[in-house]
Amino acid sequence: MTVLYELVVPQGNYETPSGTKSKWLRCGTVFQNEKGKVSVLIEAIPTVVSTPGSDEKVPWKGWLNAFAPNEKSSLYSRSQEAEKSKPTRKPRKPRGKKPKEETVPF
Repeated sequence: MTVLYELVVPQGNYETPSGTKSKWLRCGTVFQNEKGKVSVLIEAIPTVVSTPGSDEKVPWKGWLNAFAPNEKSSLYSRSQEAEKSKPTRKPRKPRGKKPKEETVPF
């Protein structure tokens, strides 16, 4: 599956030396499979969001922002890369004697 978008909502602002930046809460991901079908994975449902340009919290009205994933922010793509880089192991063969069959005393 290919990640098309990350679904986010604004959650306030913070100050950096270069200026004010927005905080974002990732609520889900939009995927596309090999056949071209699009799927949405919802991982969080916000109850309140920030109004643009301030830290004032208002009830969430159901809207999510969709941003193309980038290398820094995409948690899903990083976890996929970690899975790909894991070495594959062969299953272990059991050692020693086989366990005795247990009998139930009733």
